[in-house]
Amino acid sequence: HNESHVTFDFVGMTYRASDRVTHRYRLLGFDDAWSPPTAARSATYSNLPAGSYTFEVQASANGEDWDTDTARQHLTIATPFWATLWFRLLALVCIGLAVYLVVWLRTRSMEIQRQRLVDTVNERTKALKKEVFARQETMEALADSEEQFRYLVENVSDVIFSVTPEGKITYISPAIEPIVGTRAEDLVGACLG
Repeated sequence: HNESHVTFDFVGMTYRASDRVTHRYRLLGFDDAWSPPTAARSATYSNLPAGSYTFEVQASANGEDWDTDTARQHLTIATPFWATLWFRLLALVCIGLAVYLVVWLRTRSMEIQRQRLVDTVNERTKALKKEVFARQETMEALADSEEQFRYLVENVSDVIFSVTPEGKITYISPAIEPIVGTRAEDLVGACLG
């Protein structure tokens, strides 16, 4: 394919007037018409496309009577590999595989990222459920404890009370009512002293 410049050299042999010998030639497959008669002894073809050709040349001693014994030379110019069908099909397959690989890698990356996100959400949900469950248990235990405390405080015959460091009553049991003659709720907030 890179040898598309061809020169053919030829000589017409005669014993009389060899300086007046003329030639005509053609390259079948490229130019099927005979060239005009010429005294030149070579023919050059440049930039021939890939294909099969036959160079033919005839000689004449007087420029009118052409030799019936035509000399022939066959030649083939190979198709460049990048212009062959198999190369184009291979290139198409490679491009298709490259596109498929890019799409597959992108899809795989997105799937991995999605799975990581799902795992993170599941881990956080599990942790939150544990925390909610622990809080519920704590709240239930606190409610039970408060209920037991109230039962104990309200049913005991002794007076039980709580005050702030400033002496303000925050709680006082109902056992105080017969002693002072006032409801226990009315004493909450009063100061001792």
